[in-house]
Amino acid sequence: MDVTRMERIAIICSVGGWGGQEQNTVKTVSWLREAGVDITLITASDSRLTTAARELGLPLITFDHTGKHLVWSDARRLRAVLDEHGFTTLIIGHTRHLYISVWAARYAARYAPVGASSKLRLIYWQHVQITMSRRDPYHAWFYRQLDTFIAPLDYLEEQALERTSLQCDQIVRIPHVIDTAPLLRSVITRSDARAMMNLPQDTFLVGTIGRIDRAKGQEYLLHAVADLRRDGRSIEAVLIGENSREDYLGELTALAQQLGISDAVHVRDHTSQIEAAFRSLDVFAMTSISEPIGMVTLEAMAMGVPVIGTNSGGTPELLDHGRVGRLIAPGDAAQLGEAIAWCMDHEEEVGLMVDDARTWVRERFDRSHQVELFTHLLYSS
Repeated sequence: MDVTRMERIAIICSVGGWGGQEQNTVKTVSWLREAGVDITLITASDSRLTTAARELGLPLITFDHTGKHLVWSDARRLRAVLDEHGFTTLIIGHTRHLYISVWAARYAARYAPVGASSKLRLIYWQHVQITMSRRDPYHAWFYRQLDTFIAPLDYLEEQALERTSLQCDQIVRIPHVIDTAPLLRSVITRSDARAMMNLPQDTFLVGTIGRIDRAKGQEYLLHAVADLRRDGRSIEAVLIGENSREDYLGELTALAQQLGISDAVHVRDHTSQIEAAFRSLDVFAMTSISEPIGMVTLEAMAMGVPVIGTNSGGTPELLDHGRVGRLIAPGDAAQLGEAIAWCMDHEEEVGLMVDDARTWVRERFDRSHQVELFTHLLYSS
């Protein structure tokens, strides 16, 4: 693919958060730049995404706005930025920017300076589920203006076709991915990992990694661990991540005390020592009620940690519908406990499942696959 063609690409993600969506964005831009793609980030001036991009030396333009829908002044400012830098393609990296990006590309072009491009290719890169119908005339018009809609998983593509005015020929499949290489070749031992994370050495540890939030369902893990301990199992829980603004961790602390397992629940802040975090676990539990695209699930599989996940959102596809991980009903602590007990009692089967999972992630969800598909999309037309 000829990436030397005169294509100038921008991706807008001008928000203040620093969750999986923003982290995926900066990683993907970095990988595309390494592959020779001329892509620039458009970010909020005061955001962790901007800080991360600067630390990586990525080209960026800051753009702040407060509205979501038809803010004409923001659309005109955005169009001016795009024309000033000669961008030919705009990737919409956050749902909040759909409306002003379409407005800037399709309507503000009428007021662009003489000589400016009248056509800007618009690509929407999906990160979250479409939870309600967007087929009303207002939303339908915006979705029809998109040249391409990137759906990362089968169920998200089906959802988009069902709940929006998008047509099949507008949608392409490009998965969200991880850099599998460092995880697949990691040599850190479980003993060293637990020492680094200050976790007990001589017990079975099952844990979650990610924001400590009600939607992530960590309470079901505590109930499952409490039930297993009552059955005489030597097992403890690990929760790694930042607390939610609503202080869900406070609720979990009270729950652990109520269940009588306070001394068997280990809480650790979000850590950059991702290999140690995963390697310290005997089982990784994706307990979210509905996780759109669980990057930590992929990381756990690449690290060789058996995964139990909820049968909702994108998790079934990530686990190849139960072939490379155990699936349970969301919000069902009893099923979770049964799946954990199965992992404890079936070492040989778990080992085979883990081997299949590592192969699955390497072949389907590695950064090289995403870069190849993105490059083809950006330079093939």
